[in-house]
Amino acid sequence: RWIKRFARIATVLYSADPRDIHNRFIHLTNSSIQRHNMPDATQPTSKQHETAQPHDEPIDSPPLDVLFGGTKISLDDLTTRLEARGIDWADLWRRLCDVVLKSLCCCQDFIPHQRSAFELFGYDILIDERLKPWLLEVNASPSLGQEHVLDEKVKLPLISDTIDLVAPLAFDRQKLVQVLSRRLEGSQKTSASVTGVSVSGSSKIHQQLMVDINAVLNKAPLRRPGELPGELARRGDYECIAP
Repeated sequence: RWIKRFARIATVLYSADPRDIHNRFIHLTNSSIQRHNMPDATQPTSKQHETAQPHDEPIDSPPLDVLFGGTKISLDDLTTRLEARGIDWADLWRRLCDVVLKSLCCCQDFIPHQRSAFELFGYDILIDERLKPWLLEVNASPSLGQEHVLDEKVKLPLISDTIDLVAPLAFDRQKLVQVLSRRLEGSQKTSASVTGVSVSGSSKIHQQLMVDINAVLNKAPLRRPGELPGELARRGDYECIAP
């Protein structure tokens, strides 16, 4: 779990009035939606929220900073505001982590197993007025676009920490190109005539694969599937929440 994140807020005060049920600026916090109700940074402050009428920005909501975060605020800012209102953030954070763990346990058999790859998941969780977290969706390969300064402050370290945590082995790019070219050329020559692979043929293919891997990785030792890098200090702002 990566500990630096952000929260999304709406540009219009929440309302359960049936007349507001179709107001997307109230019920959906997606940036792709809320950006259409964002104040213009070039307008005077007194005119910035005219489009949000009749529900202006609530007094106790984080101020919208068009340039810094848009309709997103950092998790540190959210924590500060909630704790100022007497909310136990540590307990809320524990329940958020439970949502992540339980969702992964429920669907782990349906997550494609890639022995030589990793996956980054983005969780969208709604917190209701009783501080109960509700899982909205889990995004595989979430957007790492950097539209605002806050995106840069959150996502650039995320990318860096992820690469450090995965610790990919150094490889020889030129040798990789040579291996791929040879394998592609060989497959094109044999694909029309080969209908099956014998046991001995399969063994030779595996042996050649290991030779190619050793060449590309300059004979660096391979990690076993599921084996973590030796230096956990490289995890940066990642935090382990399960064994």
